[in-house]
Amino acid sequence: MVNNIIDFPAITQFCGDCGWADCCVNLRINRHKQPDPKAGRSSPCRRNTYLFRQGDELDSLYFLRSGSMKTVVSTKGGSEQIVTFHFPGDLIGFDSIASGCHQSTAVTLETSGVCRIPLTKLKSASTNNSKLWAVMIDTAGAQIAEKQNYALLLGQKSVHARFAMFLIYLSGKYGSRGCSDAEFSFSMSRQDIANYLAMAVETLSRLIGGFQRNGLISVERRFVRIKDVPKLRAMAQENIDLGLSFGTR
Repeated sequence: MVNNIIDFPAITQFCGDCGWADCCVNLRINRHKQPDPKAGRSSPCRRNTYLFRQGDELDSLYFLRSGSMKTVVSTKGGSEQIVTFHFPGDLIGFDSIASGCHQSTAVTLETSGVCRIPLTKLKSASTNNSKLWAVMIDTAGAQIAEKQNYALLLGQKSVHARFAMFLIYLSGKYGSRGCSDAEFSFSMSRQDIANYLAMAVETLSRLIGGFQRNGLISVERRFVRIKDVPKLRAMAQENIDLGLSFGTR
């Protein structure tokens, strides 16, 4: 565990803006209404900070307040596959509760704010907090659905459809968090995107160029503007009657 994941002893003015604020207050405050120093906000984690590593014992879950992260699974052969990108509001580590150890490695993509929730405290609070329990169930369901969609993306979609689905996925993520769903920046590198979509970086670069030439998006470095959502959605469904040319296989 990295050293800069620390617990703050007091609730700050920013906690009221957090989507998990109601649940977190129940975790942090005892019957005398005093903050619990064993749970709370962390110091900012810089880019490429490891939150936990695959195989580490699970002792806490993490709530991403700001920034973004990726979770990576390593194989015995030494290869790595990015399985999820995380954005503000995501609960990280939930998929490891059954096994008791982390199933992946979590790494920050940019400077990020993280809150730590000790697992023992979470389990204790959830038995007496119906709202917290409901949020946990919703989170589990959303993560299962996302993994199913990811498996579908890799197993059945063309490279064009995969990238279109990825753009729609990011658009939905940012839009649901009160940000623009048409203009945003890639916090992940092209290498990370290509890894996530199971394609070569060169293929991704050709796709980006093709999507721009066909008026679907515009890209300036990491800044992306979605220009034609209906065509993107059709591409994600592998509609072959769009009359578009990409110059990729």
